[in-house]
Amino acid sequence: MSSQHLLRFAIYSQISFFVMVATCIFLLPAGLSANDGISYYAVFQKTTVPYFLSLLLPAYFSLRFAINLSKSKPYILPRAGFIGLAILLGGLALIPYNQSGLSYELHTGLGATLFLTEIALCAWLVLSVRWDTLNAILLILIALAGIASGLYLRPAAGLLLQSQLIFQLFFAIILIRSATSLDRLRAI
Repeated sequence: MSSQHLLRFAIYSQISFFVMVATCIFLLPAGLSANDGISYYAVFQKTTVPYFLSLLLPAYFSLRFAINLSKSKPYILPRAGFIGLAILLGGLALIPYNQSGLSYELHTGLGATLFLTEIALCAWLVLSVRWDTLNAILLILIALAGIASGLYLRPAAGLLLQSQLIFQLFFAIILIRSATSLDRLRAI
């Protein structure tokens, strides 16, 4: 396991996500007030490609991250977590939220599971890999952003997209700050 490879995959996954979502917002700024979250951009022809890339590129890099993690016992759960992220991101890309009540519930369930998986991975990274004050604060903030995203799921108006982006930013910071230290696990 090369910590430089892991860092590269972590950075690529997050940059590809944010660049593609920023592209969607640039092309269709109405999504900022639609309260459909990032998924809003899946249904418009001019944002379909960047929307899919915002999910599928991070899925690919999460899978590469998992493949490059050590196969030793302490890394079994995070490996499974990063593989799970790839699967969940792919599922979100393939199941649109607006086709039927069932697709909405499946899409929402995948999104909620993705957020919970990312929080669990962040907790593991902070507790096992890189414990410091900033990561501890970020772990609390990501949990709060996740709660905010959950609260904005059902109302017609709200800040779902913004809370999702804040959540993802905290995930990105913890992931990137911890990636270079993955070869030095702490006992928890």
